Amino acid sequence: MNRRFGHDTAQAAGNRLGAYRIEGRLGTGGMGEVFLAFDERLQRRVAIKRLRPEVSRTAGQWKRFLAEARSVAQLSHPSIVQVYELLEDGTADCIVMEYVEGCTVARLLATAGACDTALAVSIARQVAEGLAKAHAHDVVHRDLKAENVIVTADGGVKIVDFGLAKRMTGDESSLTERGAILGTYRAMSPEQARGAKVDARSDLFSLGVLIYEMLAGRSPFRGDHPLEVLHQIVQQAPPAIDDSGAKPPAELLELIDRLLEKDPDRRPADARTVAGMLEKIAVTHGLSRQPPLPVAIPRLELEAVPASGVSSESFTDGYGSLPTAPLESPPETPPDSAADADLRNRRRWLLLAAVVTLAAVGWFARWWDRDQAKLRVLVLEPAASEADAGTSAQLSSAVMMALLDGLAALQGMTPLDPSLLPPGMVQPGAGGGSPVEAARTVVADEVLSTRVEVRGAFGQVSLRRLRASDGEVLWSRSFQVPNSLTELPLLTDAVGARLREAYAGWRPEREDRLRPLRVEDHNAFLQAKLRIHSGNAALAAELEQLETFVARSPRFLEAHLLAAEVARILFLDTRDSGYLERSQLYLEEARQLDPQDPRPLRAEFRRALLLGEAERAQATLDELERLDPANPEISVLGAELARQQGHVDQALASMHAAVARYPSWRNLFLLADLEYENGRIDDARCHFEEILQLAPGNLWVTARLAVMEMLFGDLARAEALYRELLEVAPLRPYFTNLGLIHFLRGRYSEAVSAYRQALEIDPEHIVVRLNLADAELARGNAAAAQDLYRRVLQRLETAGSSTARPVDLMNKAQCLAHLGRPREAVEITQKALQQLPDHPEIVFLAAVVYSVAGERASALVNVASALDKGYQARWFAIPAFDPLRQDPEFQALFADDPASR
Repeated sequence: MNRRFGHDTAQAAGNRLGAYRIEGRLGTGGMGEVFLAFDERLQRRVAIKRLRPEVSRTAGQWKRFLAEARSVAQLSHPSIVQVYELLEDGTADCIVMEYVEGCTVARLLATAGACDTALAVSIARQVAEGLAKAHAHDVVHRDLKAENVIVTADGGVKIVDFGLAKRMTGDESSLTERGAILGTYRAMSPEQARGAKVDARSDLFSLGVLIYEMLAGRSPFRGDHPLEVLHQIVQQAPPAIDDSGAKPPAELLELIDRLLEKDPDRRPADARTVAGMLEKIAVTHGLSRQPPLPVAIPRLELEAVPASGVSSESFTDGYGSLPTAPLESPPETPPDSAADADLRNRRRWLLLAAVVTLAAVGWFARWWDRDQAKLRVLVLEPAASEADAGTSAQLSSAVMMALLDGLAALQGMTPLDPSLLPPGMVQPGAGGGSPVEAARTVVADEVLSTRVEVRGAFGQVSLRRLRASDGEVLWSRSFQVPNSLTELPLLTDAVGARLREAYAGWRPEREDRLRPLRVEDHNAFLQAKLRIHSGNAALAAELEQLETFVARSPRFLEAHLLAAEVARILFLDTRDSGYLERSQLYLEEARQLDPQDPRPLRAEFRRALLLGEAERAQATLDELERLDPANPEISVLGAELARQQGHVDQALASMHAAVARYPSWRNLFLLADLEYENGRIDDARCHFEEILQLAPGNLWVTARLAVMEMLFGDLARAEALYRELLEVAPLRPYFTNLGLIHFLRGRYSEAVSAYRQALEIDPEHIVVRLNLADAELARGNAAAAQDLYRRVLQRLETAGSSTARPVDLMNKAQCLAHLGRPREAVEITQKALQQLPDHPEIVFLAAVVYSVAGERASALVNVASALDKGYQARWFAIPAFDPLRQDPEFQALFADDPASR
């Protein structure tokens, strides 16, 4: 669907954009191009920012941008650049803005140094008044800095890029802008640097930075590395301005100090108050005169636009005055000297490399806010020669486990598992990219690369410690290890010793974690872990074995964590509260074993979500951020919390950001799963297909696609996919869904057979028993069906309502409806719909319950809604809808669907 604003034919042709005649290009960069144009209708010059096509055409980005643009367009104020119009040129969207001829404050300071106090107060007052107007309309700039404030020849002020660029592209938009890297960081508020929620008080902090810069001619927060800048913003007070030679009034210095308070609550009440304080300072100290600018407004110079039309080859972010440089102290050598230019360029490139490597701005300051910063080390999958690939899998797995455990045993060390990487990058150097690229993807400081060669009873392990920024080898060593699980402790000891050698400055304060206390437990644990993670294991039996490991080796942290996770999954499958209690017990013991390890906290977070304890989940997430603020999983966990609280847009935005920063297949899967859960079937299918292109044969994704085909697509393809999956791994969910496909096709006996095969694997699974009840009822075995419904209901009621998810509520409602308790069934259904009103499966199940319960009107409403959300007519041919079969309104819903006839 095309979006058009303003003109019906806003196509770019030659040197025109719709009704606007292009006079030249003002600038290019990361967001798009900025043109100077002439509005022939109103006879005025305008500036047009033409967005990058991929930004314009992203549906989610566009919706957010449109909402923000509308808000800003309503801000009519002399100190805010006016947004006039949105239009489309055929390939991208454009913003038509007021054109301001002037000089940015950054350019002014770079050219003339510190401002006259009267001029600084005048500019600050006008900026504060503009902010007050914006804040009154619930618009926060979030990127106020010297580069975004233009001063005209008569001393007027215009705030530009007001909420547009930052809000469209996210907080990382400026990470790749050469020449403006420190410009982004130096004006951040502490809460923005931490990645916390920002409000109008964040703009006040940035205003304090701006006033300081105008008076001192330099930034209050400076460093050779972005981390230093962010650390100062969060932790350190800026140096006194009078040290720089300026003599501003004491009241003005006091105001700056208040604006730069780390705690938002200690800053002035609002921008209107700040404007009043600045006005009073100006009157009291005779600063109300209109000060002249220290530099002349430069004559406008435009880039020519090719005759073929507006180009989209290169892009720049910015309004389009003259290019601005990062705010620095006045150079000692002439600004146009070759040496100075070369130095500036080298510094910018170094800063760019540092920023791209670290990638996550919101975590940097918190990372420094520690007694000792965490060292994040990415452990790559062990590489092997082609000849060894088949025989080294077991040895490689053991080496990987020993490396991750050994690094975790060093104080302040954060090992990163290669599963965080995109599928094509798990073995950089083997056609999957460089270690440097891999490190940037997961925000690692270093990379530990491994090579394993099998040599009979021994293996040769080569380790290399690489610096993430440039791939330089910091340390390397080769050593022999035993190639046998019976000698696994020797392998663990050998790897641990080499790690302590490689990281001599990192104290091994948790050596008891380098290996379990019993040799046989370590060996059996490794095998159990491989079975569980492959998905080919009976979890109840595996949990019993893990509990024996824990009992015999109580300081084996990994066994506690895996036991807690398996118990949590068993609870989800069975709703047996005993599993939940066991999971909590193992997590508590894991925390006691190592209070600094973030893994028990991650597990505790998911347990809190499971129980619906949002406050506890948030507190756990905060603690996890304190322990490991740069962990790439933080944004994913935040998305999970928002998802559970029903903040779908926030959850999707967090997951999109997580995928953009860390494009691992797991993150893509979580995003697609979230889209699927909220009825965005086409988006989910595209992301699942994308994962399969990157990682062919991924069973999780294949299974999810099979579910989507079963629910919304081709039943024959779904059946084929499940039969393929069962050949690889005969797992309970595959038998269950194959049975459901048989059920939808009216093959009820085959459905019963498939469900019984699933129950042989997991005899107590609630969903399988519920499906079996439906199939038995459909083939006329009412007594068996009633018994199954009663047993499922009893299990659900034993689990209690505090742990019930919406899907659990709907399972309970189905049982109640079939057991002749319609009023209770309807009440529970309404509760589930309140929690997830747009979830396709919940809506469909609601239609089932209402139909069985005899609630005709509600059933018809939910049938129509489920159809709108992608459910096909075949789902309404099942016996549950027999009470509606002859209803004219029900029939009318399928009148245009040939498959329903």
